[in-house]
Amino acid sequence: MTFEPGAGGTLAGAAADGSVQIANILPGSKLAQGDVPAVNENAGWRFTGTWTDGSGKEYTADDILALEIDQDYTFT
Repeated sequence: MTFEPGAGGTLAGAAADGSVQIANILPGSKLAQGDVPAVNENAGWRFTGTWTDGSGKEYTADDILALEIDQDYTFT
């Protein structure tokens, strides 16, 4: 699972490329509380609390924590 920053901020705990990767997730498992990274907003921006997947579907952090992992997700 990958979390990528949007134009309005950075992610806490991000790698040099700005992303946060959660590795070794077993199929059918769920993320743990604290796995969804915090967003550090740039000046003039406000994080709305939703993440978007590659298809444009929006998720809250609670939605992501409730997912049973069945594929490789990327959220922005």
